[in-house]
Amino acid sequence: MAASPRRNYATFQPSTRRPAAPNVQESAGFLSRIFLFWVKPLMQQAHKQQLNASDVWPLRHSIRADTILERFKAPLQQHKNSLPKAFARVFWFQFVLTGLAMLVSMLCNLVGPMALNRVVTALSDTSGEEEKRVTTAAQWVGLVFAAQVVQALADCYTGLQNEVTAIQCICLLKTLLFRKMMKLSASSRKKKSTGELTNMYTADCESLVRTALVVHQMWLIPLQIVVASYMLVRVLSVAAFAGIAVIVLMLWLNHLVSKRMHSLQREVRREKDKRMKKVTEAFKAVSIVKLNAWENPITARISAARETELHALLKMRIMTSLSIVLLWGMPVFASIAAFGIFSAVLHRDLTPAIVFTSLALFLLIQAPLRSITFIVSMAIQCSVALERISSFLSMAELKESNVITIDDPLARKYVAKDVIVAVANALQISSDFWLSRWSNDATTLGKAAASTNAHTAYRLGVYAILGLLAALMVFGRTVLVTIYGIRAARNLFDHMTYSLMHAPMRFFDANPIGRVLTRYGGDVAAVDVQIPFMFGTLAANVFSVGCSLATAAFLIRWKGFLLVPVIAVYLAVGSFYISPARELQRLSKTTLSPVLTHMSESVDGASVVRAFGQVQRFFQTSSAKLDANHKIWYAQVYVTQWFSLRIQLVGSLLLLVVTSSLVFLHRQLNVAMIGLAFSYSLKIAANLEGIIRSLTRIETVMISPERMQEYIDIEQEAPYRIPIMDPPAQLEWPTTGSIVFDKVSFRYKEGGALVLRNLSFSVNGGQKIGVVGRTGAGKSSLTMALFRISELASGRVLIDGVDVATIGLKTLREKLSIIPQSPVLFKGSLRAYLDPFDEFTDDQLWESIREVGLAERVAEDESKLLMLVEENGENFSVGERQMLCMARTLLRHARIVVFDEATAAIDHDTDQKLQRVIRTAFAKSTVLTIAHRLDTILDSDRILVLDKGRLVEFASPAELVGKDQGHFLELMREGGYLDTFKQLQETKMASIA
Repeated sequence: MAASPRRNYATFQPSTRRPAAPNVQESAGFLSRIFLFWVKPLMQQAHKQQLNASDVWPLRHSIRADTILERFKAPLQQHKNSLPKAFARVFWFQFVLTGLAMLVSMLCNLVGPMALNRVVTALSDTSGEEEKRVTTAAQWVGLVFAAQVVQALADCYTGLQNEVTAIQCICLLKTLLFRKMMKLSASSRKKKSTGELTNMYTADCESLVRTALVVHQMWLIPLQIVVASYMLVRVLSVAAFAGIAVIVLMLWLNHLVSKRMHSLQREVRREKDKRMKKVTEAFKAVSIVKLNAWENPITARISAARETELHALLKMRIMTSLSIVLLWGMPVFASIAAFGIFSAVLHRDLTPAIVFTSLALFLLIQAPLRSITFIVSMAIQCSVALERISSFLSMAELKESNVITIDDPLARKYVAKDVIVAVANALQISSDFWLSRWSNDATTLGKAAASTNAHTAYRLGVYAILGLLAALMVFGRTVLVTIYGIRAARNLFDHMTYSLMHAPMRFFDANPIGRVLTRYGGDVAAVDVQIPFMFGTLAANVFSVGCSLATAAFLIRWKGFLLVPVIAVYLAVGSFYISPARELQRLSKTTLSPVLTHMSESVDGASVVRAFGQVQRFFQTSSAKLDANHKIWYAQVYVTQWFSLRIQLVGSLLLLVVTSSLVFLHRQLNVAMIGLAFSYSLKIAANLEGIIRSLTRIETVMISPERMQEYIDIEQEAPYRIPIMDPPAQLEWPTTGSIVFDKVSFRYKEGGALVLRNLSFSVNGGQKIGVVGRTGAGKSSLTMALFRISELASGRVLIDGVDVATIGLKTLREKLSIIPQSPVLFKGSLRAYLDPFDEFTDDQLWESIREVGLAERVAEDESKLLMLVEENGENFSVGERQMLCMARTLLRHARIVVFDEATAAIDHDTDQKLQRVIRTAFAKSTVLTIAHRLDTILDSDRILVLDKGRLVEFASPAELVGKDQGHFLELMREGGYLDTFKQLQETKMASIA
């Protein structure tokens, strides 16, 4: 048998895009790979023109989705789908190499305090030869420079390995999740809303992988603390144990805080899921929301969920602030205890070498301890995410036998916080100067003057007070950053939601739901957490660097001019990096939206995809979209590491300039000032790098509020209310429900084709009108024109003589009712669905439920009117959903009711029940029925026949059928409804007789 021809599916039309860029990494030389010279052409191109995805190098074959899935099949089967074990088996070699590189980086970091001690000791030893002392100091300065260069290369390698591993892990997780989503059984699918799945697909995958990448920190941090503590004991003798004891105490306190953070993190996740559910529900049914004028109650539901989420986030961030203060204050309080014991109990002199070496070592302990908060927070998120993902992957699938073929809004929020940052840094620097003066007294005045009990107590007391005040300022800074950040995030979110809810439908026709959900997912997360944190970090680094540079420049005098070109290079590198970073971030966002859109739409239509046997094709499409997004991520990784490597190398040069100048000018400076400047120079490089990193991260992450601002600034619908023009409430407009279309032409978007052309007809109040026509005739467009979903191209629509274009949209839409073909029920109580504005009593609700024949169905549920309506109304049949829509319409007593092919998807019995309700409950209302089956409108007063947007016939059914020819007669013949019509006419005649 001949093989069937293979079908090729194309998602997009051929375009004029530039051909894909070659993978220059594979042809790069040895030095180019080490120093990432091969990355620069892409960065230069970003400065010349806006980057397209085709400009970015193609993704390496080894990190494409299908390759990764194939690579993990055996490990997952062997370890019974245990993700951590599978990751460990596949990536063990990279894991070992990365650990070794991080160990080298840590050892290089320890060279600084050792060099500080040796330099200050050599320069303060006046008994030795001058040349020998200077030579020793210069050698240690050179060693520090060399260690900084090696550390930069090790950090670059670590960053590249971690990020590339992250791409592969997230690719695997998203592939597994998508495939699981497409195979879920009906019962399993009901347990997971689309919002939850989106959260799991984005935030949970990110949390799980990011935590796996900091596993090395879990052994490196204790190792660095142990080594630094050993060195402290060598410097401070037994007094170091007092400082270490303080550190242990504060770690225990931080552990208690972390446990509370764990429970709060779960709460934040739960509330975020609830908020995403409501957002997803609202925008998947945005047309129904607009047709029913539900924008306000739906916005209120989303805002309420958002407020609960922000309250949980505030509690979480306050606990994080407390943890930050505990970790930030560790070296301060540890040094207070250690120096106090050293000087007051042991009666030893605090020389500059001892003081500044100890401070540098305490900072080495502080740095990993400060990251503990971040690592613990990530571990907590990882635990929650792993639990959720593993639980989801183990859910029941559909059995194979069951598959049947069928402006910057944030900047001004941080003024008060900046003041506190300045005070905190001033207090910290004041404490350092106080120690410098104290240690210099011990060197110049001698033990008798510097070590008396009263003198020691005074010095120690001032140092302790300055340290405590600085800690309080740090806490105040983090709390203020959180509060102002949440305020800004709330404002952006509320304004964006309001704008989207009041955007015209053509906006949603042009922007798929996945694009909207990315604003509410990643962009909102960036505004909630990342931006406030980055602004706080930036402000702290700026003040710290400013004070440190001023101190260093003052001490090294005219050699301070040597800092100018170094800082200029810093700024040049940062400026060169910002543009490509921004461009790649933009491409990352634009390539992520199709991934989320495809996931959301595929999951919602999974049963249809399975029915047509297209699951494998959807798997391939998902993999292709993931690869397109991860190609951009891969480029971001290398561009970021290109920047990081150069920043660290320039920082090493800055350190060399400052420290060599201190050695050269040592005769003109006291040793305490040399120690202070040396210790500051060790921090300047890291802080300068932190500034540029913060600036570039802010530059890229500020895309998120900009993207939200884009949605805030989108075109809006006409006003909701127009007090001067709206009919007064006491008139109860409309009174009769008459409708006039006067030469109406209508299109869905500006410049688009007309879908209604010069349409004119009138309907008397209370008449029942059937609207028919072939596909594309303009039947549903007539409804859209009536509800002003888009504004008319020309003509007028009048209801009871009032031109609807002159009144508010809400005034119009709340007076009309529509029963759509696919009823949409929002998750929540039945009462909230029937009465979203809380206008009716329980008795009135029960009356409407009885009229549509659902009283028994609702009464049998123990919650009655408070019974839960699942997402999309999954716990009701299609017919029952239609009846609930009907019950809601009955409550409104609308004078004009539209049935938009409402019977197309229901069975005959439900249809007959629906027709009886229409005839009785809406006897006094004007009813427009857009018919899919012609037998549902044969008893209408008149039939309105459309063809290509024009009115071709408008008369009673009998008149139209009685013609020898006509559009309606032709439709009746094609559908086989003529016999049904004759029987209906005979029944009518018999009833009259």
